Amino acid sequence: HSWLYGAVSYEMGWNEKVVAGLYARQWLAMLKYPNSSFGCIGATSGQVFDMDIALTPFAGQKAVNTMGRLLGEAAFVKDIRFAPYVRCYVFEDASGRPVAAVWSYEPKLEKGYIDAMVADADFGDMEPEIFDLMENLRSNSYSKTGRLRFAVSSFPMFIRGKSGETA
Repeated sequence: HSWLYGAVSYEMGWNEKVVAGLYARQWLAMLKYPNSSFGCIGATSGQVFDMDIALTPFAGQKAVNTMGRLLGEAAFVKDIRFAPYVRCYVFEDASGRPVAAVWSYEPKLEKGYIDAMVADADFGDMEPEIFDLMENLRSNSYSKTGRLRFAVSSFPMFIRGKSGETA
């Protein structure tokens, strides 16, 4: 239970991480369907400021900030279903760069009972940037056959290409 004035100190646990992932997924659905009324149901984490007493943002606030910075003014392009329990929404940002949001909604994964899945994809000569939900740029990993490998967890991650690479 939280203190009236918010958390006393920042200590991110599994529940906070899961909640941040769920809020991010809600925001992604609202970005996919921008003219739908379900976005008004409430896409906030329910805390007044989402910060601790030292004004450090909680993960839910940082996740929304990440999406604002990576997907601000983005337009939904397509929904790619490449594996069971996986979603991939492709957007195009204001600079014409593709940004794919990828996550899994596998119940055992969301509860922390299994490890994240590993996917691989052929991006040809493209070298996309991969960002996690906290907007950290991740280094790319490739299989022996040159395919990009990335973890698919409950927490959306973002694959961003260069302008003109949306296809």
